[in-house]
Amino acid sequence: MNERLKKAIKAEIEARQALNGLADDAPSEDREKAVKALEDAGKEVLAALEAAEPEPVPRRVGSRASLQRYMGAIMEQRAFDGAEAEVNQGLGLDDRSQIPWEVLDPAIEQRADAAPPDITNLEYTTRAILRRVFHRTDLGFLGVDMPSVGAGVAVFPVFGSDGAAAMFEANAAADAKAYTVSGVTISPTRATTRYLLNLENMAQIGGEVEGVLRDDMREQLSQLVNAQIIGGSGAAPNLSGILKELTTPADPGAVLTAADMKAVPVNALDNRYVGSESDVRALIGLRAYKKARSVYLQENDKTTDGIAALTGTGGMVRASSTIAGKRTPADTSKPETAYIDYGIVTGQPMGVVAPVWQGVTVIRDPYTQAAAGQVALTAHMLYGFKFKRKDGWSQVGLKVL
Repeated sequence: MNERLKKAIKAEIEARQALNGLADDAPSEDREKAVKALEDAGKEVLAALEAAEPEPVPRRVGSRASLQRYMGAIMEQRAFDGAEAEVNQGLGLDDRSQIPWEVLDPAIEQRADAAPPDITNLEYTTRAILRRVFHRTDLGFLGVDMPSVGAGVAVFPVFGSDGAAAMFEANAAADAKAYTVSGVTISPTRATTRYLLNLENMAQIGGEVEGVLRDDMREQLSQLVNAQIIGGSGAAPNLSGILKELTTPADPGAVLTAADMKAVPVNALDNRYVGSESDVRALIGLRAYKKARSVYLQENDKTTDGIAALTGTGGMVRASSTIAGKRTPADTSKPETAYIDYGIVTGQPMGVVAPVWQGVTVIRDPYTQAAAGQVALTAHMLYGFKFKRKDGWSQVGLKVL
């Protein structure tokens, strides 16, 4: 953690404490100033995180693997060579169709003069790269664990709650009761995106194709995975996502208030997995977020809206267009009379695991668009999702209309 980020986090904590320490009858000017200070401190934390340099990693390979050279070899139906071949050999990927996640790492693009990470060093974990690839998504905000796994079925251990600690007299025997360990098995699901390219275009675009392809492939695949894990319906071929797996709350009777928003992180406390409001992250639908910005703790004091009331407790909140609400009536041709948005609340992100299988497999199809002089490249990634435990996770309903 760099010095700027340390100072920013400290300033945010101090600003939040100052806001929470205000008396109920404090002048509105003081409250407005404290809210503004907290918002500014939060922006500085985000800016410091964005500006942070990626952590250095050991190097063994001097040249950087290139997405453009990977794609060119696939289009020409030849084996990878040079750095690309060495990278794939080190990661156990094939030498004709699989592109490692490492070349989609956004950190590669940050500084032209930075030494590239050694992605053939097997001590260098892909987990950090996947975190950067997916960090701007809802999953990144919730802190969902996205480990990289090799070929086969991923199994993750889970401790049961049968055991319990207890006190015993000297020489007394403890009961045989013990914790149980079980395995959560996750099978891969496929996400796909498709490109139409030709060698002439790639030659004309030159080096620019590297950044364009990297950005687009990362964006397309990460957004699809994000949408499925957050809101997958469970109907084939879709995953059963977080919202589907969590218990749907009863419909709230009244339109949300700032006090309702302030209560979101407080209601998540369970004294086991979620110990304080600062542990809580709330991902809410976009309409609920906008509504929360229009309601205030005190109607005659427009300084603390619903979002500020929530973050003032120490909790974090993010708007998501992935979360779909419930419209009444469901028929969109009729006037809307009610709308309930939903939110995912967690203080235990490690209860969810979303493994990503190493490598993006690209399949070349020279026939489908042959008449147009184009080659179709279809990129596939394999991923999965499952709850290891649902403790510390909940779903909230927020009435907007």
